[in-house]
Amino acid sequence: MKLGLVGFAGSGKTTLFTALGGDPAVGNVATVALDRDSRYHWLCRHYDPKKRTPASFAVHDLAGLPPPGEEASAAKLSAVRDDVECLLFVVRGFETDDYFYPRPAADPARDTADLIAELILADLAIAMRRVEKLEVSVTKPTPKQEEEKRELAILRKVQAALENEIPTKQMDLTADEEKVVRGYSFLTWKPWSLLLAEPDEGSGVSVGAIEGPFEARLSIRVRLETELMELPDDERAVFMEEMGLTDLILPHLLDDLFRAMGMIRFYTVNEKEVHVWEIRKGSTALEAAGRIHTDLARGFIRAEIFPFTDFRKAGGERAMKAAGLMRLEGKEYVVEDGDIIVVRFSV
Repeated sequence: MKLGLVGFAGSGKTTLFTALGGDPAVGNVATVALDRDSRYHWLCRHYDPKKRTPASFAVHDLAGLPPPGEEASAAKLSAVRDDVECLLFVVRGFETDDYFYPRPAADPARDTADLIAELILADLAIAMRRVEKLEVSVTKPTPKQEEEKRELAILRKVQAALENEIPTKQMDLTADEEKVVRGYSFLTWKPWSLLLAEPDEGSGVSVGAIEGPFEARLSIRVRLETELMELPDDERAVFMEEMGLTDLILPHLLDDLFRAMGMIRFYTVNEKEVHVWEIRKGSTALEAAGRIHTDLARGFIRAEIFPFTDFRKAGGERAMKAAGLMRLEGKEYVVEDGDIIVVRFSV
């Protein structure tokens, strides 16, 4: 998964990136393993493979956006729309004299609404440019003329929604329309989550009350949690008790986002490698094959399915086959969380 951290300059976004394992001095992308997965660890013990590949997030610290209304924002956002699959809005709940803010007072609801508006404007620019091109090309008799006319009708619908400040994910679309819209990697189509950074507990602001189509809403005192995580276990426990904290959010933040955004895991396993793959819930066996390699999707024949629970009870692949528990499924099979998959293919 490719997660983009999006926020206005000074929002606390880069502080979060660093807390998740990134190093701004090295680059703005950090790969973070999601290894809090008991199935993955069991499979590694079972196979003792030479290579172990857990699920992971590639966390992109997107450039901080300038104040709302500047044209540079749309350009910055459009440039990264193909680089990320989901977005985490980072809005500040703190005020400080260490940074110059055009609007000094922290207002998470305002900043969230402004971020949504910036994403809508970035998508609108993409839609309008494509509509302008299609309006010219559909007048010419070509083999794709009818297909382009359908695309134009859909994009005019998208343009109208965006002009009315409706994200594409909130549009009422048919399956065919969704397929076209998905192909544009619109920022307002991607899964969104919201994180309130360093909340001022005296402000009375609740992250749950902030409006927006978010898969998850989180509130984290990033600096404090980072400091606590650096302490020995016994000292950390004492400080947490004194502060009334029962748990830290940072250690399982990405796992929580993974689940909130409707992602599941499937596995490919053998003595050479145990590999965890991430895929959206509801995806088919054909899509899972393509996630592994495009050749597997192109030459897909069938998929051998070994549900993890049965696999563990039986003790392995051979025992499952002997007991008749392995299933052969076609390309339309909907992958379940925990499936171990072997793709049969021919190219």
